[in-house]
Amino acid sequence: MTDYVSIRDLAVSAVIGVHPWEREIEQTLVVSAEMAADVRKAAASDELADALDYSAVAETIATVIVSSRKRDETRVLPRSRAVKPGFHPAVTAGG
Repeated sequence: MTDYVSIRDLAVSAVIGVHPWEREIEQTLVVSAEMAADVRKAAASDELADALDYSAVAETIATVIVSSRKRDETRVLPRSRAVKPGFHPAVTAGG
């Protein structure tokens, strides 16, 4: 059984961009992620340890964005597939 779990509107501040002036300021990236997950074990056991750890996923997304050497937002987020295979991030950048 595959369900989809979502993280919506995770705001991450990072120095990102292709222009020199963008490298001098922090911008806020707003990330939404939807992940396919097999939740049968967590549903059957009702144990928190068997559930998807949203905070760990959000922290990994933020770490990938902030630590990326690729400063163009269109190149940073595809690396987020390291969070979970089948992970498909969507991003918008705002000031």
